[in-house]
Amino acid sequence: MGLVVMHGKSRSYPILVCDACGEKIDDWQKAVVSWNAAIDATMSSVSIYHKVRCDPHERYWMQLDQYIPWLLSNHNWGEEHISQDGKKLITIEVPKPLAL
Repeated sequence: MGLVVMHGKSRSYPILVCDACGEKIDDWQKAVVSWNAAIDATMSSVSIYHKVRCDPHERYWMQLDQYIPWLLSNHNWGEEHISQDGKKLITIEVPKPLAL
């Protein structure tokens, strides 16, 4: 499932759902994104799991709190920087919400 839209009585809203157990991911620091070998030479599909209880320990993975900024920066919503101690930092520029 991964990314889904929940429909309530008065509104709809997006949530992340674990691909193993189907439950909501409440804490993005306790979740991982994983992928296997490429579908073809250019891309792989990803799955989202609760970090400890549902993680299938696939070969390629990243913590969700690292994946989301990486995803946004690759869609021109942020910039990568290198800190003074050599760590890669990503500054996210989230667009202003649209009026509903």
